[in-house]
Amino acid sequence: MCEEVTVWENPKPCAAAYCRPVNFQFIKESEAVVKEEVARVNEEIANLRPTEYESNTIEHQLLMTMVDANICTYLSEAKSNAACYICLAKPTEMNDLKQVGLKEISADMLAFGLSSLHARINIMECLLHISYRLDLKKWSVRGKAEQELKDTKKKIIQDRFRSELGLLLDVVKQGYGTTNDGSTARRFFENPVKTASITGLDMELIGRFAVILQALTSGEAVDIEKFRVYALKPAERYVSLYNWYCMSSTMHKILIHGADIISRHAVIPIGSLSEEASEARNKDFRRDVSQLESDSELDTA
Repeated sequence: MCEEVTVWENPKPCAAAYCRPVNFQFIKESEAVVKEEVARVNEEIANLRPTEYESNTIEHQLLMTMVDANICTYLSEAKSNAACYICLAKPTEMNDLKQVGLKEISADMLAFGLSSLHARINIMECLLHISYRLDLKKWSVRGKAEQELKDTKKKIIQDRFRSELGLLLDVVKQGYGTTNDGSTARRFFENPVKTASITGLDMELIGRFAVILQALTSGEAVDIEKFRVYALKPAERYVSLYNWYCMSSTMHKILIHGADIISRHAVIPIGSLSEEASEARNKDFRRDVSQLESDSELDTA
C-alpha cells in the first residue's frame, strides 16, 4: 500500500509572486462573457494530461476559487448578488435560519470556495450598516428624516474610528471604491471591545466573527464539525439581536454553508484558496487600462 507523501507544499499559495494572469480581455463583464470564459477554462482543465516524473504519475486537480461573488451569481440561478448563489435564499429569507436550513444547496457552487479575502471586508461592512441604523432599526431607510438620522450616526462612528483607532471607514476613493480594504477590516476585528464601544454593536457577536474569519484565513486546517457548531452561534445571536436587518449574502454563506464549503476542499486548508493573488493584480489592470486610454487619446489626436 502506497503512503500519501507531500513532496512540496506552497508556503504562500495566495501570493501574487506564485500566480500570473493567463488571459486579459478588455471587454465589459456580462453573464455571457463570464460563462464563455468559464467554459473555456474548464475545457483546458479537462484536457490537462498527467505529469510523468521518475516513473511516477502526477494527476492535476485545479480549483476555480479565485472568483468573486459577481462571477458566482452569473453561474448560478441567483437573480442578484444579494441572494445566496448556493441555496438561492433571498435577502428577506436569510434571517429565517430554520427555513434556509431546509433549502437545497448546489454542490457545484460549493466548489468556488469562500473568497476569504473579501469575506472580512463584506462582514465588516454589514456590521457597519447595522450600526448606522441602530436608532432606526430598519433595513431600508426611506425619507429625508431617516436618511439624515442615518448619516448623522454614520459620521459619528466614522469620526470615532478615525480619532480612536486611526481608521478611515466607508470613505469614497475617487475611481477606486472605498477605504474599506483588507487591512482596515483586520484592524476592525482585532479589538472587539473597542469596535463594539464605537459601533454600539454586540461585543460577543463581533468577537465570534473575528475568530471565524481568523480561522478561515489562517492557512491552517479547520475542524469541519466544530466550525459548523461554532458558526451557528453567531447566526442565532445575529437573528436574536438584529432580525430587522437582513443578513448579508457573505455572512449567510460563511455561517450557513461554510462547513460544507470547507468539507468540499478539505484536502488543503480553506485559507490557501484565497483570491488574494488575483486581487493583487488589480493595480496592473488599472495601469494597463490607463495606458490604453492614453494611447487611444494620442491616436485620436
